[in-house]
Amino acid sequence: MALSKAKEFGFDTVACTSTGNLANSVSAQAAIAKLKSYIFIPANLETGKIVASLVYKPRVIAVEGNYDQVNRLCTEISQKYKWAFVNINLRPYYAEGVWAESVSDEEVVEAIKLLASTKGIFTETARGVTLGVAKKLIEQGIISKDESIVICITGNGLKTQEVVLDKLGEIVKIKPNLSSFEEKLSLEVENVYQS
Repeated sequence: MALSKAKEFGFDTVACTSTGNLANSVSAQAAIAKLKSYIFIPANLETGKIVASLVYKPRVIAVEGNYDQVNRLCTEISQKYKWAFVNINLRPYYAEGVWAESVSDEEVVEAIKLLASTKGIFTETARGVTLGVAKKLIEQGIISKDESIVICITGNGLKTQEVVLDKLGEIVKIKPNLSSFEEKLSLEVENVYQS
């Protein structure tokens, strides 16, 4: 939503302050929209949180300070340069996309598991919120079941594995032989063989 508005308002450069997910989204959408992009991050941010942005070739600026200091600097930059800062001077439009409903922690985990088991995508918690909210809006009839929608999944689940770790299936340990396999999994094997 924010990048669409940036183009509508005539901006040729988009930017954001981020610790990961927003940077990924802005970088990807700016690449599609053929806009220049600048991503401002705290200098001590883990590399894993910014790699998914770097692939889209934004200009990444690591600021020696915490998130609030980075955000304050970006506010100053937005007042001097004609750049569309998604979470500063385009915030009303950015907030419009921050779709409309809330979900519980349990619903987030269920959404993460649903996406993994049906689409083969392991996402992290913020995108679990995105899918969980979309699912809830569809169930409430706010979004029609027949309507085509796009959900941006930009965060990899490897960043937040601990959220789902104790809510997944168990690992079955066996010895390296057929009899151990059959002993531990005989019921499952029989059901698969019969079906």
